[in-house]
Amino acid sequence: MMNIIDNLNIDIIVNEVNNCPEEAWEQVREWTAPTIKRVYNLYKQGIITDTELIRRAEEVKHSQKNPDASVEQDRLHLLWQMTEDSSGLEWWDHDDWRSKQPRYNKKYIDYFPNTVKLFTDYFGDRLQRMFFSRLRPGKQLYPHGDGIWGESFDSINRYGLVVTTNDECTITVDGIAYKPSSGTLFEFDNALIHSAINNGQQNRIVLYADVKKID
Repeated sequence: MMNIIDNLNIDIIVNEVNNCPEEAWEQVREWTAPTIKRVYNLYKQGIITDTELIRRAEEVKHSQKNPDASVEQDRLHLLWQMTEDSSGLEWWDHDDWRSKQPRYNKKYIDYFPNTVKLFTDYFGDRLQRMFFSRLRPGKQLYPHGDGIWGESFDSINRYGLVVTTNDECTITVDGIAYKPSSGTLFEFDNALIHSAINNGQQNRIVLYADVKKID
């Protein structure tokens, strides 16, 4: 289930996104060879059917021959405050990466002063992580639950602020489809099975925040 929390003015965020260099976006590839094991785990848990298992296996084979096909989304991380392994995040300041101190994307954070201020003011010291997700036209995020791979989200809420979208963008959470408009701040349990698809002609960009739950 998705809960609509607020409606925010996103003009300053749109401007900052437009002024950020394209090189800041990291292409996220999910359909690589190791995900065969992940797909089979979904099948064993009864989350996907036999037909879906076969289809996804074919997706993996296709992505090995066509690398761009495996790019599901582009990400731009701004803030990371969780105590996790830092491998693959070489552009962070890792003086003490296991500390509770926030770490910022030192290469591109200066492009987003108003974006960072908006969320840090809104969520305060409960803010754990902040990143943009860009879903380009014709791309989709396949059904998944973020807790399935071993991460713990018991103490975290996932919020999303829609920056840009179009009428052909859909996010599905626990079997229910939503089309939140630009400026919508929503919250959902990302341990539930969720997916997204962009069948439109414009990018769908969402600013996500992982926020510590109130005890």
